[in-house]
Order: sequence, then C-alpha cells, then structure tokens
Amino acid sequence: MGHGKRAMAGAVVALMIGCVSLCGDGLRAAAAPMPGQQAHIASSAYRNSIAEIVVLNFYDAINTGDFEYAYALLGRSWRAGQSYDSFVQGFAATAWDDVTVLATTEGRTSSTVTIALDAYQKDGSVRYYRGTYTVGYEGGIHRILSGTLRQL
Repeated sequence: MGHGKRAMAGAVVALMIGCVSLCGDGLRAAAAPMPGQQAHIASSAYRNSIAEIVVLNFYDAINTGDFEYAYALLGRSWRAGQSYDSFVQGFAATAWDDVTVLATTEGRTSSTVTIALDAYQKDGSVRYYRGTYTVGYEGGIHRILSGTLRQL
C-alpha cells in the first residue's frame, strides 16, 4: 500500500477509533504513531469492525510503549494467566510490530480476528507470525479474550 493510501487508511481507523471511544465502548484513539511504528492497516480499513479496531489498538499501544493500556485490553482470564511484568518482558527484544488483518469472523457474542504479524526486533531481524484473536465484551468494554500466534 502506498504511503498516501496507508496514511488515509490510518486516518480513517483513527477516526473510527475516536468514534468508538466517544460512543463509550472503552477504546481510545491511538497515540500519534512514530514513523514506521504504527500497526499496518490492511486495504479493508474502510470496513474495520470493532474487533479489528481492538486488535489494531492493542498493537498500536505496544508500538508506542503504552504496555499498561495494551495489557488492559486483554481479558480477565488472559491477565490472570500472565502478570503485567511478564507481558512487558515478552516485548523486550521487539522494536515494533507491523500487523495486517487478514480476516474477521463476526459471532453473536465474540469475533475472531486473523492477523499476520511482522515483529521487527531490536537486533534488526524480523520474526513472522500468523494467528487469531477472539474479541468479546467483558467488564464494560471490548477486550481480547484469547489468542494464539505461531511463528512461521
């Protein structure tokens, strides 16, 4: 995607996130990303669901170093199984993550978001992953209830 389309898609998602935030769903507008450190917005950005926005917001928070917010987007059972310190430590070698939403399946009580993740490491290497996240409503906001990533 060219820089113009990517910037336009990013603006649309930021606008959508802002709308969702104002509508009270507990999401926030992503902080202004640093060059090269925003979640990649797939060409379907004009049709992003709330579940996709939650996942993209999660990675935007990680990319901007807002680990508290990213951790808060995780569901209760996920947080119970992983401490905040362990969560943050898991990103110690990561410079930034580039995320592409591949597909979303909307359900009655939750949605599944399939992603491609390119994790750029501080040593200059890149790790490639594919995975899914289940997003549902918990504690008054949409959260990532579960997820699996596998390294390619």
